[in-house]
Amino acid sequence: MKIHFFGAAGEVTGSNSLIETGDKKIIVDCGMFQGGDFNEEKNHDPLPYDASEISAVVITHAHLDHTGRLPLLVKEGFTGNFYATPATMELAELVLRDALSVMEHDSIKFGRKVLYGEEDIAGVMEQFKPIDYYHSQDLFGDGSVKIYLRDAGHIFGSAFIEIIAEGKKIIFSGDVGNVHVPILRDTDNLPEDIDLLVCESTISRTRTSITCNSDIFG
Repeated sequence: MKIHFFGAAGEVTGSNSLIETGDKKIIVDCGMFQGGDFNEEKNHDPLPYDASEISAVVITHAHLDHTGRLPLLVKEGFTGNFYATPATMELAELVLRDALSVMEHDSIKFGRKVLYGEEDIAGVMEQFKPIDYYHSQDLFGDGSVKIYLRDAGHIFGSAFIEIIAEGKKIIFSGDVGNVHVPILRDTDNLPEDIDLLVCESTISRTRTSITCNSDIFG
């Protein structure tokens, strides 16, 4: 098993991770880079992998720095499914359509390139498969990769992504919290039997991997 980080590593935006397990390639989040021209120009760089070879995409929550390049995956040939909670699906569509309107405005005013179109957002929504919290999902129907979502308590639909493959349990935190927000449930506790926790932190301004089992990669 291999895990690659292509965003939110050494920075706090553009969340995008790739897990390779067996012959499967799974993306966790595919967000926009935000915060000034330098960061935002990176959204137009070629994807660091072949989108047509991706087996599935799992999404922690709907914020733009975690979902903003999902339509680009469709545009570049991804034909698999996007998995997220129903609330994340609904919010993501609103966020993506708003982002497109901003890009179209900037294209007219500043001549900036538009990253994707309405048809690509429609493709994302057509390929979405909802997963409820606390429901184990066999991604490919062969038992090779299962996912389980816990409430991250960040925004509606936000989730810790628990991925079980090759006898290992890996959790991607996405964004965590808030605390004591009346309209959100409290953040779920994590299980104790984790082999690897990948946790984003805006305090250290990096993505931190806490390895609970040092031989996870063999």
